[in-house]
Amino acid sequence: MAGTALIIAGQILNVSVFYRLGKVGVFYGSKLGYRVRWSKRFPFSYLEHPQYVGAVLSIWGFFLIMRFPHPDWYMLPALETVYYTLGAYLEGADPRIVCTARPDSVNDQIHSDAS
Repeated sequence: MAGTALIIAGQILNVSVFYRLGKVGVFYGSKLGYRVRWSKRFPFSYLEHPQYVGAVLSIWGFFLIMRFPHPDWYMLPALETVYYTLGAYLEGADPRIVCTARPDSVNDQIHSDAS
């Protein structure tokens, strides 16, 4: 039951990130030269890295369902938590910085495809 709740909470965060940023924004579009508007609404109003948190919650939920009560059930989720924490820390650049390496017409086309 707790594992299912963690997975549901994690997926709500992940879906919310896709809803707010679109597929271009979710997959580092700003770092690849696309304009990506930064959102301050849920889930970004509560968490700095909601997609990372959603992924980690889902991982913990999955292993809680699949491996608990085996004595090693927490090893892989703990390692994944470290990886995601380091990723969030090392991401470094302010995600609100907008790159404009592509012409506006290309950006506009991509945003209409992402919606």
